[in-house]
Amino acid sequence: MSDDKGDRDIQTESRPPGSVREFRLRLLALDTESGRPAHREIDSIGRDYGSAVAKATLSEFRNERSSGLPRWDFVQAVVAGCLVASGLSRDEVTVHLDIWHTWWKDLVIASGQPLREAPAKPPPQVKAEPVAVPAPVRPGRRWLIAAIAAAVLVGFGAGAVVTGWRLPSSADPSLEYGPCAEQIGQSTRVGSVALLFEQGPPGKPNPDRRIELRVQKHPDDGWIAWAYLQKSASNLDRLWLDWSYSANPVDQSQWRQCGAQPVSQGTSTPALLAVDANGDARWFRACGQAPVEDRAPDHAGTFCTSWTRPQV
Repeated sequence: MSDDKGDRDIQTESRPPGSVREFRLRLLALDTESGRPAHREIDSIGRDYGSAVAKATLSEFRNERSSGLPRWDFVQAVVAGCLVASGLSRDEVTVHLDIWHTWWKDLVIASGQPLREAPAKPPPQVKAEPVAVPAPVRPGRRWLIAAIAAAVLVGFGAGAVVTGWRLPSSADPSLEYGPCAEQIGQSTRVGSVALLFEQGPPGKPNPDRRIELRVQKHPDDGWIAWAYLQKSASNLDRLWLDWSYSANPVDQSQWRQCGAQPVSQGTSTPALLAVDANGDARWFRACGQAPVEDRAPDHAGTFCTSWTRPQV
């Protein structure tokens, strides 16, 4: 590894690669930009993220003796190894890995292969659970206190920690919040990343709008997500943020909508916590909408990113 570690400006392009070949070229470019770290360095860092890389496999990739889509565990190790070697923090690496995984997953789906056969995303970094501090009680859960109080006391008396309480599966925890939940403002002290984007409106040969799902590690609140209309063509355009506790919501009853607001009132929606105060992860998508006069014939004006969960 060269001596200028930490001086490289590593950027992950927001536009998804259009083919396996382009995906491989981007991975090769990242490897070159980071100074082509030694195999032992990539393998060591990759293992820290749950993936190992054989020396022969890395050599085959670098010398372009293969042409297919690499396995996710290989991609994960190479991306993490290159980014860490370039001086990025673990949080920054996690954001970049999430983007790379979305690209990889979309290429698997496009190839017609069942995604269930693909390796899973890396698990989030484990954080220590507080032992004696009770979790805040949200409205709607007070009826649970009497039911679990005895169990909590018995658990503490035996030296155990009671964790993992959830609402019954028939209850939707999003209903305990307003449409925009915490309504956090983005921080100007740190940057943000476009996790996903979509162009619209549908049916137009040259889409002139672009909606982005952006994430940021807020210095005071932790990871947040919001919708950002990066490109607009009318003051009548609208944008909003959909969010859910379901991994793949298919019906509007399964998600809540923060907005919609006209772009004249701002190009960004309020932000929500990626993981709520009770530790429940949220899924998001960003949506934009063009006015009727700017839509393609026989097409709706709404365009949205796919659903995703920030890996924090």
